[in-house]
Amino acid sequence: GGKYCSGYSAYLDIQLLKDLEKTRTHFNIPISIACGLRCEKYNSTLPGSIKRSGHVLGCAADIYNASFTNKVVNRRKVMSYWRSLPDYYYTYAYDSSSEDYRMKHATYMGSSVHVETRLGD
Repeated sequence: GGKYCSGYSAYLDIQLLKDLEKTRTHFNIPISIACGLRCEKYNSTLPGSIKRSGHVLGCAADIYNASFTNKVVNRRKVMSYWRSLPDYYYTYAYDSSSEDYRMKHATYMGSSVHVETRLGD
């Protein structure tokens, strides 16, 4: 709504869109995007965000399916699948039993899974 900026800092990376479709097809579920492309100003207001976030670059999304990713075991399945994709760069989700500090403390993610591709050249 223009509260933070009047436009976007990047275009969505086509590989991100392709990999989101592969994920949707693989799990045979609809996928909702909780957060996609962000401007730098808005990004800086969010907990857990970093300055050069994949969201600002157009190569990351936080995705969920209310009846699937509400379970940790299924968020792990989504992350495992995402890691198997050739253009995988990074993924994480809230998991209180994880050894990974970010995942263990990412309560702000709720039932969403952060997925990110390598930015195309």
